[in-house]
Amino acid sequence: MKFIYLRIKSFFNSITGSIAFYPTLYAVLALGFAFLMKCLESIGISRYLQNSFSPLVVNDIETARNILTTLIAGGISILVFSFSMVMLLLSQAATNYSPRVLPSLISNKTHQVILGGAFLSSIIYNIITIIGIEPSGKDYQIPGFSVLIGIITALIALAAFVYFIHSISTSIQINNILNNIYQNSKSQLETEIEHDNGKKEFPDSKNWKTYNSIQSGTIQNISSTSLKSYCADNDIQLEVLFHKGEYLIMDSPLFKCNKELDKEEIDEILKNFLYQESEIVKDNYVLGFKQITEIGIKAMSPGINDPGTAINTINFLTDLFAIRLKNLIIPLS
Repeated sequence: MKFIYLRIKSFFNSITGSIAFYPTLYAVLALGFAFLMKCLESIGISRYLQNSFSPLVVNDIETARNILTTLIAGGISILVFSFSMVMLLLSQAATNYSPRVLPSLISNKTHQVILGGAFLSSIIYNIITIIGIEPSGKDYQIPGFSVLIGIITALIALAAFVYFIHSISTSIQINNILNNIYQNSKSQLETEIEHDNGKKEFPDSKNWKTYNSIQSGTIQNISSTSLKSYCADNDIQLEVLFHKGEYLIMDSPLFKCNKELDKEEIDEILKNFLYQESEIVKDNYVLGFKQITEIGIKAMSPGINDPGTAINTINFLTDLFAIRLKNLIIPLS
């Protein structure tokens, strides 16, 4: 069942890697919370607070409307400015470093939470709240408590905006980008080494039957645990003929087996190979090597001419290779 877990994990990494994931999630939550506040207003929560904590409740219709209108307009301006800044910095990162680093920058949860949780949710909540100011008989029903919540969310959004400027200005720095790629690659590499049982004797597979890929694509992950379990249960041996992160065209050699397999068995084995075009280092540490290498090569180009960054990439690659070589048994000849 691990292949199901890997597919779910890969799907989760893909959707959370989208810059629109957390903003959409928080927008839906803000919409639900706004309607919840409308229900609370209908049972008189503002009247209760007006009697108990009158200084905290806005009880003037024009004041409430002006406050909410200002908060909505200001929130939209900040949101547009923030998204524009993100797009500009992503464009600069792709030009100066490598397009491969974009997924890691886009998937930064802090920026997504600020854009969605602070800015977008505040705007949506205030829009629903101002719609709730409607006539009830001869008077207008003023959602004083909802307006107070809107003011609080706007203050939180302003504080988040200050942090957002600081965070995005530091995350785009090349040293932080390299360190982030290095840490993700190192973590994934150590996990792979931990689950590696070491080098074992493997029989000669020259005469084994070869099975080909049924589709084109990049295989970023393999459910090795599920594959080993299936082989043990069916008393078969497999030799995988590719490396993770390698692009295979249709009918390329995929694996060899010591026995003849029927279609059902082949389909069951193929479920353990995950085809994915997105390059997420958390799925495959080899992508970290590629991204660091590309940044180093780009840094040495005449247009960039940044030898300091190139030296840093060599240092990171050296450390990653050292970690990988610790688990290799090199026979002496």
